[in-house]
Amino acid sequence: MISLYDYLGRAAGPALGFAVAKHAKQLNAKVGIREVSNPKYKGTVNLYERPVLESFFTEAAHSEVIQQDKMWYLEKLAKKYKNKKATNELPF
Repeated sequence: MISLYDYLGRAAGPALGFAVAKHAKQLNAKVGIREVSNPKYKGTVNLYERPVLESFFTEAAHSEVIQQDKMWYLEKLAKKYKNKKATNELPF
């Protein structure tokens, strides 16, 4: 059982989370819950079996919500770095 964060390697937006939960319910799939507490989020997250997530992300019917979530994440990143000053220092 893995979370959307574990599957994607990044946070998922609420619309994507809702769509995946709805998909799992339609499949009568087993859904677990995990408590999360970190600086960015405190609460519960749903856990899914990997085949449920793979079926969601490969079905063309879900491409719009997946694309919208990618845009949501990019906008979130853009806001985070908008006011950061560029430096000539390399991080490595």
